[in-house]
Amino acid sequence: MLDPDQLTRLLRHIAPDASIHAIEPLHLGFANRSFRMVVIQPDTAAAHFIVKRYSDEYEHVFGLDVATRARVEHATLRFLRARGIACPEPIFCDQTGTLLGSPIMVTRLVPGAQILAHPANPLWAEQAPTVAALLASIHLLDCPAALVASLPDATTQVTWFLRSSIPDYMLEHPDGASIWAIVHQQRARLQSAEPALVHGDYWSGNILWDSGQISGLLDWENAAFGEPGFDVAYCRMEMIIDGMDAAAETFLRTYERLTGKEVVNLGLCELVVAVQPMWQRAPFLTTAPYHERFRRFVASAKQRV
Repeated sequence: MLDPDQLTRLLRHIAPDASIHAIEPLHLGFANRSFRMVVIQPDTAAAHFIVKRYSDEYEHVFGLDVATRARVEHATLRFLRARGIACPEPIFCDQTGTLLGSPIMVTRLVPGAQILAHPANPLWAEQAPTVAALLASIHLLDCPAALVASLPDATTQVTWFLRSSIPDYMLEHPDGASIWAIVHQQRARLQSAEPALVHGDYWSGNILWDSGQISGLLDWENAAFGEPGFDVAYCRMEMIIDGMDAAAETFLRTYERLTGKEVVNLGLCELVVAVQPMWQRAPFLTTAPYHERFRRFVASAKQRV
């Protein structure tokens, strides 16, 4: 529940001469709470903003506190917008949580809709080259030193499950123990690739499309700097779980052609990202045919290592 006085104070920062027309809760993220704010400006035109409230519920997983995640996402979006990457336009960031009781970031609404990969969607498969081209353009960006210094290391962030002994959710899966052992032994190899800006959650749900073009890549709070193969692996995992193996191969080959680089750590990266659905206890892990495809994905990744 949002206090009207809090919303009024927020409005002064993003549209001081406007009035609030509507507030709509959104279910956009796994960990955070967001809402759409529609305001009416003096010329009677409506403006739409997305307000993202960062939650500390899974701070032990992210490895970053809420204020840091807000700062990272805000700085990353400003950089990407300046480089012409399709992503939300950041309008305001309150890292201290003064206005709404927790850190927030406000962006303009990005027009468009998702093309979800699940269940197996031929439209998503057809867009594999376009999705690969966007990721390649991001990984080829020359990031300024100040931004790099402010971002977490991608390998450290994504292998958070190695901070202690093997967790229960990995022991519960037939491939969990072997994945933990391999990644634990081979993690040092993940430092060999040329580092890049990493999105950290590159899947169909975070991409919006408008008139057949990508209008925005959302959810940059897990941005990091380092091994680019994590983004490649995560996107491929979703395609393969949904039976789009040919699209996953097209995605990989297009990405490598456009970057001019082989994804040298792909096998290890795929094993690392396979831990995410285990931690989330994703329903597909116990549902046919998805759990069989997931295990084939893991087996193939092991062969690459």
